[in-house]
Amino acid sequence: MADPHTASSVLIAHHESIIAQHLRDMLVSDGHRVHVVHDRLATLYQARTRAPDVLLISVELAGRHDFDLCRQLHFDARARLVPVILVSEVADREPRWP
Repeated sequence: MADPHTASSVLIAHHESIIAQHLRDMLVSDGHRVHVVHDRLATLYQARTRAPDVLLISVELAGRHDFDLCRQLHFDARARLVPVILVSEVADREPRWP
């Protein structure tokens, strides 16, 4: 397990609790410090106050068409340098491989 003082901090912003918990469990097992939020306002607040090393945002939470949440983070002086990874999942899709 990673040293808690040097472990990366990850903020997960996902609208579905079960998926957020699954992502959290995987990252914690790899030694990361993880905090989970489920809406835009909490995402903005936590990105500003926690200054995570990386932010995982659900595409559905960010907004499929305008990515307004990402834009708000970009223009916020306290959150603009936090790397953002957009997470997307498709539940009813057949695998593309055998």
